[in-house]
Amino acid sequence: MSVSNDSKMKKIEAQSQSEPIVQSSSSAASILRQWEREDLLKRALLCLRGVALIFSLISFIIVASNNHGVWKKFNKYEEYRYLLAIAIISSLYTGFQVFRRVRELYKELYTAKILLRSRNTSFVAFDFVGDQVMAYLLISSVSAAIPISNRFREPADNIFTYSSGAAISMMSTKVQRHHLITVKIDVQQDPATGGGGAGILQRWKREDLVKRGSLGLRGLALFFSLISFILVASNKHGDWEEFDKYQEYRYLLAIAILSSLYTGGQVFRQIHELSTGKTLLQPRIAALIDFVGDQVVAYLLISSASSAIPITDRMREGTDNIFTDSSAAAITMSFFAFLCLALSATISGYKLSTQT
Repeated sequence: MSVSNDSKMKKIEAQSQSEPIVQSSSSAASILRQWEREDLLKRALLCLRGVALIFSLISFIIVASNNHGVWKKFNKYEEYRYLLAIAIISSLYTGFQVFRRVRELYKELYTAKILLRSRNTSFVAFDFVGDQVMAYLLISSVSAAIPISNRFREPADNIFTYSSGAAISMMSTKVQRHHLITVKIDVQQDPATGGGGAGILQRWKREDLVKRGSLGLRGLALFFSLISFILVASNKHGDWEEFDKYQEYRYLLAIAILSSLYTGGQVFRQIHELSTGKTLLQPRIAALIDFVGDQVVAYLLISSASSAIPITDRMREGTDNIFTDSSAAAITMSFFAFLCLALSATISGYKLSTQT
């Protein structure tokens, strides 16, 4: 069910009493189209979060009930305990978001009023950052649990390994994929960007600061990725102390190489644009590539680091030597690179919102 046009026109009239806008048929139609788009995006977000809530609850139930005696108990393995904890957090977060969205839609449908909080930019920021953090936690928990599940399934498949695989599938399927929609909702024009030379100058200063900030973060991510790559690639000390004997470290190396290539390309492009003043891509296309690229590479970095942590911890329990120290250092560098790209993705989201 969608909000009727009469209801939306009442909202326009209510807004006109509090905002000094010029009443005309064209302005009213423009506001109506804007609210129709926002209504569609809000409903899409509600559906995505509803599906995410279902998958989180199913994953929680599967992991919590995965106790079948002797070694077949989830609480004996830190990977599955972590998976359970993130499933609980995800259920709470998505449950709150679904409740808030349903309440807002109810208010709009039956009272013809828009909740002030739904128009508040602080809630838009909460949606974006919340979805970002939950997605990173989800991909981290899934990546940590996959290697041990694969090892359990190598000798034999049983109800414990099947349940673990099902829980991982639920979590990986529901990783939030709606950041782009969140960015587009309730984007309001900054009053400072209105007419006048002062507003334009302020906007240019802000855009320049954003560009330099993203350049600095990607430069740091490139530095950390290269160090991680060198540490892993050189971590060969004979016998079992060979990184290429473990799939977790091969994955860590592959993502470090990919991250180095991506951040290197981005740093080169941004330095070229700042030095020459010429853009290689159209602003909207560049903003979209920046946002999607930062997101994907950040996901891969936290995934690779999370998958390598458990096996490194187990090795360090038995012995602590140059192999385990180098592995731990490489994981740390990959995690630092992830933090830089996660912050860069937030800046890219802001840039994309201003373009849309």
